[in-house]
Amino acid sequence: MEKIRKYYVPILLGLITLFGLELRVAISNCPMWYDEGHSILVAVQQFPFGIDNFLFTKDFQHTPFYFYFLHFWLKIFGTSEILLRFSSVIFGVATIPLTYVVAKKLYKNDKIVGIISAILVAVSPLMIYYSIEVRMYMMVTFLAVLSMNYLLDFDAKGDKKSLIKLLVTNTLIPYLLIGGIVFNIGQAIAYTLYLFLAQKEETEKIRKYLTYRVYQLILLVPYFIIAIYYAYQRSKFIMFHIPSFQFINFVGNVQNFFGAKVGMLFWTQYLPIMIDFLFFVSVVIPIVYFICALIRAFKEKDAKLYMAFLMTTIAYVIILISCMLKVIVLVPRYIIFIVPILMILAAVGFSKLKKWHIAIFLIAFTGFSCYYIFKDPAYVITKTNAILDANNYFESKGLDNRDIVYRPFASSVSFIYQTPTSPRCPAFESMHEFRKPYNKLVYDDYQIQAMEQGHVDEVWLNIIQSNNHVSQRYYDFIKKTYLDQVEAGRYIVMIIYGPDNQALAPKEQYRQQFATVEAVHNDRILGSLFRIFDDTKDIFLEQCDLVERVSFNDNTYFLFRKRPYKK
Repeated sequence: MEKIRKYYVPILLGLITLFGLELRVAISNCPMWYDEGHSILVAVQQFPFGIDNFLFTKDFQHTPFYFYFLHFWLKIFGTSEILLRFSSVIFGVATIPLTYVVAKKLYKNDKIVGIISAILVAVSPLMIYYSIEVRMYMMVTFLAVLSMNYLLDFDAKGDKKSLIKLLVTNTLIPYLLIGGIVFNIGQAIAYTLYLFLAQKEETEKIRKYLTYRVYQLILLVPYFIIAIYYAYQRSKFIMFHIPSFQFINFVGNVQNFFGAKVGMLFWTQYLPIMIDFLFFVSVVIPIVYFICALIRAFKEKDAKLYMAFLMTTIAYVIILISCMLKVIVLVPRYIIFIVPILMILAAVGFSKLKKWHIAIFLIAFTGFSCYYIFKDPAYVITKTNAILDANNYFESKGLDNRDIVYRPFASSVSFIYQTPTSPRCPAFESMHEFRKPYNKLVYDDYQIQAMEQGHVDEVWLNIIQSNNHVSQRYYDFIKKTYLDQVEAGRYIVMIIYGPDNQALAPKEQYRQQFATVEAVHNDRILGSLFRIFDDTKDIFLEQCDLVERVSFNDNTYFLFRKRPYKK
């Protein structure tokens, strides 16, 4: 009997891991969205210099290691959507048993805490959804938990081997995700304080750890150079899609962390949250349970738990401050790597409840999580289907490679669903081009000169109010790239995506809305989109007839047919 009991925990952990795998595989057959297409776009560049060149001249926000990894994944497994998603699924699933291991090491070798932690990570909707996304977030989350494992090994043994493993893991994190540095900062501050306050007599261990931190700083010198370079390049941009921080953003983040139903995943929460009965029992009650569990864990007065609390708090506060300074947007993917650690801390608190109480909560949380996952397997249909839906539209209209598509957002990633007979779609991301005031592709020299002198809003006010085109260069570009590439009688499709649809309005309306320099300054990106879309439509109408305008599934389609004409 004792031999059988010895295998209870490994068997249970294996079943939890298999269940977590099933939940992730069950929703992995959904279309790619823009960010995933961007991952593929970068990864298909030549390794390594083509990838680096793309990131350093066009992207200005990502570090390269994830794209190196995806480059070789594509070479080995191809472009199948499901196999691409497995590049993240493997890390999401591996995080489940690893969380169990870390939980035991963090808190008194407690197997119950480990099992609860593994269950929470396995069924967390947030962890499930990002486990299928072709992005770096789940790889970084796995490495963050692995880092905690090596840190706790070093804490127990004080050996160099654990430090070397920690050095490699923690160095990889910011090279995979530029914001991953906040994990390193949080861990460095929290564990250093832990050593000096709880183990100050361990002078040799402190010396080894501080030496390790020096080595890591040296290895991160290229990272800091990249980050500074990006910051400098982005400081010259004149258009940012980063809203001011609001408390509702934080509320949405809490829902995504602890609710059995996620809120907004792809953007920060900005819409009012409607609370009905299902929302109350699947989101509000779990959040209350998690908060109470975290408080119970904090009351344990355990030095290692305090260290983990401080580490996650520092990382999250840095993210919050960055949001308030409008450096980034508060979306869960930028801070998801602290979620397994929060689950471990909550599991400590849950373990203090009666066993029947724990069981009821875990069953209910798992049930609601599964309900919402299978109820909406693509989780945000309009977002994930936006690129694929365009191809469906092309087929419904009988369009082929004699036709061309103007797509100011997502044109660079449209290739993931293109076939040799699909309409051509030049890679022109309008905001990526217009945000650069020195860009001679879309701005005339006098506009560039005025913006260099600090008159950005005045330039755009003139563009919005003028009856001329946005610029002569933009007119020439649209004509050469689109109009001149289509034969008479064939089609040009203009696709406006999602939130950009609010920038479709008559001239009189948007000119009245943006009639002053102050109005332009307050929402420069919306004012520019109004004018760019309207001007592009006017350029097409010079040689085309508008056949139809139709909206569905988050896209608005303008179908133009080119008229026969004489030069």
